[in-house]
Amino acid sequence: EEKMEAEAVVIGAGVVGLAVARTLSRRGLETVVLERLGSFGQGASSRNSEVIHAGIYYREGSLKERLCIEGKAKLYDYCGAKGISHRQCGKLVVATSDDQIPKLRDLEMNAKRANVEVERLGKDACRRLEPELHCVEALLSPTTGIVDSHAFMEALAYDAEANGATIAYRSRVRSAAEEKGGGTAFQVEDDNGDLFRLTATKVAVNAGGLHAGGLLEEPGRRVTFAKGNYFSLQGGGNKPFSRLVYPLPDPRGGLGIHATVGLDGAVKFGPDVEFLDDVTDPDELDYRVDERRAPAFYEAIRRYYPGLRDGDLLPDYAGVRPKVREGDFLILRRGGTTTTSTSRGGGFISLLGIESPGLTAALALADYVADLAFDS
Repeated sequence: EEKMEAEAVVIGAGVVGLAVARTLSRRGLETVVLERLGSFGQGASSRNSEVIHAGIYYREGSLKERLCIEGKAKLYDYCGAKGISHRQCGKLVVATSDDQIPKLRDLEMNAKRANVEVERLGKDACRRLEPELHCVEALLSPTTGIVDSHAFMEALAYDAEANGATIAYRSRVRSAAEEKGGGTAFQVEDDNGDLFRLTATKVAVNAGGLHAGGLLEEPGRRVTFAKGNYFSLQGGGNKPFSRLVYPLPDPRGGLGIHATVGLDGAVKFGPDVEFLDDVTDPDELDYRVDERRAPAFYEAIRRYYPGLRDGDLLPDYAGVRPKVREGDFLILRRGGTTTTSTSRGGGFISLLGIESPGLTAALALADYVADLAFDS
């Protein structure tokens, strides 16, 4: 088999892999991205709600909180500099009954602790902003927004290649092994079924999204999958909201079935949470939306949008999130040490559980990973 070398190898050309490749190549590393599909952003990144999150939900001290808040600022700046379509439309998190107000206040306290701007609004103020909305109280998050995620990834890929990075499509990683003299060797299968060996001499980053867990040789480290289904409004002409509208987070996981407004103004609702405990191979995931889930959508949405009529919802699309038991972004060095350990050197860095707010956090996550890689 043919043998090749690069200073940095990134597995996966989703939004995070591309951001990492852009940053490593900017810092002067000869970088190769291995992507098993025929183009960038065809995996989990292609089934994204395109929301720029503010950072109001996450646990104190978590990577999700830190990187979401840092990444949001970087993302707005990057979109402005590159002319990427985006809109800082804001979001309302709503309490639809009095018994939900204490939870809304807890969320407000969490946001203020994290220095994320929020404003508490009564129901009359909410109705002035969104006449179709039903709630008793809400939190306005003015820094939440939406972005054209494909254009964002296109810009990242362009930047990485302009910095000298190579993106190798239809290149599937079959195995990874530590080299005796240092570095990580990957056995890669190309589109013709031929194998070649690519060694990352300085740093390798596993940003394989749903496939990232499959490259770890740790039997106890399991990534599970949670499917989220979306329904859209019939016809697309019905645009009840100009901002994103979220119920309070679902205690079973997820942020509840919310209303997302696209850059074209069209509204879609979702996601729900469907745990796929019996699926271990991401290639076996079923992305079809089951119409039988519609009644639960109607019930959830009508709590804050009572004007929703029977027959208004159409099955739209589904996405799948990689979940880890820590409930945070999990960044592992080779050997399973988390990044809080004292191990030094680039080595093999795996990014696990990169679900929401991964898109928002991507640029900050890339800087974080690059700092780890250069900490040697």
